[in-house]
Amino acid sequence: RLFPGSEVEGFSHPDSESIWKPLALSLTADVSSALHPREGGASLPVNLIAPFGQVASLATRRYPLRFGPPQQTEMEIVVTLPRGARDIEPPPDFNVEQRCMLATRESEVVKAGARRQVKVRYQTRLTCSEIPTGEYADFRRAAFEVVKQQRDPIKYSLR
Repeated sequence: RLFPGSEVEGFSHPDSESIWKPLALSLTADVSSALHPREGGASLPVNLIAPFGQVASLATRRYPLRFGPPQQTEMEIVVTLPRGARDIEPPPDFNVEQRCMLATRESEVVKAGARRQVKVRYQTRLTCSEIPTGEYADFRRAAFEVVKQQRDPIKYSLR
């Protein structure tokens, strides 16, 4: 789940009838229940929705790990911070690459009128239909590098 306890306020899916364009979803949600209070402010974990921890959960494999056709996911999360937010720390960027996978995160703080927003962009790519057993350890190392970072929070203070 992206923001546990949050309430979806709006939903749209432009071009959902097109078989030529990738599926795009747009959600608007109140994520205040997912905030973690901290001294003078709050933090909000920004979860990457990707199965890397699950698919690489075994220490070793006797058979290849099969994914099926290559797949790519792109996700942009925009969080509007409360008025008076300062000392804003977006989740750090990362780029993890392996022969059959790519996972990146880029974050930035932007002004939105009198408030600030944090934009977090994720991209994941699985490019192989299967991971041979001899390459699984390298894939697993890369997958857990992503898992370690996928819940890094947005942190901020309030005046």
